[in-house]
Amino acid sequence: MVSSSNIYRFNGVDPFDNWSTSNGELRGYYPRNSLINGVTQSKSDGIGVYPNNCIVRNNVRTIKRSCFRNNRRFGIIVLSEGLEEIEDYAFYNMRLKDIGIPKSVKKIAKHSFSKDMILYVHKGSYAESFAIRNGYSFEYYQDDD
Repeated sequence: MVSSSNIYRFNGVDPFDNWSTSNGELRGYYPRNSLINGVTQSKSDGIGVYPNNCIVRNNVRTIKRSCFRNNRRFGIIVLSEGLEEIEDYAFYNMRLKDIGIPKSVKKIAKHSFSKDMILYVHKGSYAESFAIRNGYSFEYYQDDD
């Protein structure tokens, strides 16, 4: 029988141990990232994990390739101001159907999101031009009206 302390470990490594690195990168564990569906608490200072949601804190500058790919747990992911880059497939094939992009984001890979997601963007932001250029559905933050 597997002990509960090791149930969400892979080869003895907690998948959240190194999510936030010293250079501000948030890394996923695709294709093993399905492990995060059961994790209830994060040891990383770059991410807060709660029952149905996740907060990417303001010390994270880059969300790496496939970081949250295939994640079915989170209905809400909050990206904090300070985030600068989102790499390919970071938010691909998820239960999540919409996500807000902070003004600080200056680079987004073309396939960072599933095409059925709605992006919340600020008027005049890089995220707005990205959504228009790549055919993503988007809405403006209410404070941008």
